[in-house]
Amino acid sequence: MEWNGPLDVNTTCNAPFISPKIYMKKIILPFALLSALSFAQIAAAQSNVTVYGSIDLGVGRNIGDDHYSMMQGAASRLGFKGQEDLGGGLKASFHLQHRYQADTGAPTNATKFWHADSWVGLEGSYGQVRLGRMFTPSYQYVMLPADVFEHSRVSSNITTQTGGKSGASTSPYRFDNGINYNIQRGGFRLGVTFAPNEDVPGAKNAYSAAASYASGKFYVAAGTESQSKEHTSWNTMTAHWGDQSLKVRGFYGAGKNIDNQSIRSYSVGASGKVGIGTLKASYARMDNRDLNTKVQDKFALGYYYALSKRTTVYTDIAHDRAFTSNRNGFDVGMMHWF
Repeated sequence: MEWNGPLDVNTTCNAPFISPKIYMKKIILPFALLSALSFAQIAAAQSNVTVYGSIDLGVGRNIGDDHYSMMQGAASRLGFKGQEDLGGGLKASFHLQHRYQADTGAPTNATKFWHADSWVGLEGSYGQVRLGRMFTPSYQYVMLPADVFEHSRVSSNITTQTGGKSGASTSPYRFDNGINYNIQRGGFRLGVTFAPNEDVPGAKNAYSAAASYASGKFYVAAGTESQSKEHTSWNTMTAHWGDQSLKVRGFYGAGKNIDNQSIRSYSVGASGKVGIGTLKASYARMDNRDLNTKVQDKFALGYYYALSKRTTVYTDIAHDRAFTSNRNGFDVGMMHWF
């Protein structure tokens, strides 16, 4: 129907009359259906965001301390992670993780709320690209899997596997401003991270690269990295064999710390089912070869019992001969995942 201006009262119109109510229905209904379909497509593309966390507290004494205290086992955490399907095999993903002191509620790091992970990324058939703060590939693929105690509690071998104590470590664990690429094909995995110095005085570009291969009960990995401080370099390798009934692990590391001193380290560990729980044991040794001193010379033993899939009670004892006093430590605690 063509409209040519206002009708004259004396003009006869032979076009059929359409009521305003029917006319509006014919216009609005298609738009409503289109909007509903678009919303449904957007909703289908969204993945659920996962909220998770853990609380780990115990009572004991750290090696080097002369007093007992409430202790963090594995760092308590609260995390958010998720994915969005973008179509064509492409996905967007993110991960945020906050670390906190479970007995006080205080953040583990006063200057970094997302002290663990804080990254966003894209992944597809080509692999995954991430931007932000995250574990270095060398730490994630090599150092952390080398410790039967997973770098937690008084039994932790984190000093040996990362090449030094806090503040002098040859591995930073994470880069704040990392650009990461990783890919997995079957049992083979490769990861590379670059962190620019961002024009910070005295800093240099940092990097980390690692590769791993897993087949059945066997796992092997090797990595290399350098943090943003001068001289630092850390080259590592690890292997383990077995399953939950019995698993043995070995580790070797070599490099330079921030003082340009030569560091060498190695560790061995084993875990297996004993009775109703899991028995864990390890020995770790790290030497500063330029100073001819032991940084760590540690034996550790632990027993862990899972009350459920999410709740575990544990006890550990450890002895480090690199300390001149208070060489013994122990803990008794519980960890719950939610």
